[in-house]
Amino acid sequence: MLDLGDKVVPRVGLKGLGREERREMRAFNEMECRGMWKWWKKTNNKVLLLYLSVEAASNLIHITELILQSLLSKAREDNGNLKILRIGKFF
Repeated sequence: MLDLGDKVVPRVGLKGLGREERREMRAFNEMECRGMWKWWKKTNNKVLLLYLSVEAASNLIHITELILQSLLSKAREDNGNLKILRIGKFF
C-alpha cells in the first residue's frame, strides 16, 4: 500500500514482469493517486486495473447516482416500466 496521508492506494506488483512491463507499471504506480485507469494486457488475458484516489472514487459514485436517477426518470416517463435489455461485457 502507498500511504499518502489520508489516501491509501494499493500498489501494483512488479514481480514476474519483463523490463518494458516493469517500466510501464512504475510509471502507472506514480500516477495511481491521481485516479488514473488503464488497460493492462498480461499473457492473453485483458485485465482492467482501476486505481482511484478517494476524490476520484467519490466522483465515480456521484456519476453512478446520476445515471440511476436518469434511468428512474426515464421509467417514470414510460408509465413506470423500466427495461434494461442487456448489460454489455467489458472484455
